[in-house]
Amino acid sequence: MHVERASFEDLRDIWLVDEQVRGHTNRRRQLMDAVERKQCMVAKQGFTVLGYAVRDNTFFGYPFIAMLLVHPAHRDKHVTEKLLDYIEMTTPEDRLFTSVAENDTDDSTTYEALGFQRSGEVYNVDEDGITRIIYMKRLT
Repeated sequence: MHVERASFEDLRDIWLVDEQVRGHTNRRRQLMDAVERKQCMVAKQGFTVLGYAVRDNTFFGYPFIAMLLVHPAHRDKHVTEKLLDYIEMTTPEDRLFTSVAENDTDDSTTYEALGFQRSGEVYNVDEDGITRIIYMKRLT
């Protein structure tokens, strides 16, 4: 498995992963923009996209993992860890942020196991009112 910046040739597979995990296709334009801005990374086995991540600098100017999704058929293959390793290696700032829905204990456990620390809570971001837990990892 290897991780690289996504290209437009990866877009169809990125959309497929997103649809498989989220059940809808309403983020296609957002993902296309992330690929165009070189903010999207893909984990691949050969030419198959196993998962993707989007990192931007929208969190008070700090790098923020806005999306990280792994195709359900590949969740046991350490795809999340590989994507995060790549993001950390290519992030010049001294810290990295992400958020997790408060009811997503699997993601919270994964981020904490990978060295992220709980940093705060944001209320009323999602349409369903679920609180988002902010996580931060120091990179230096």
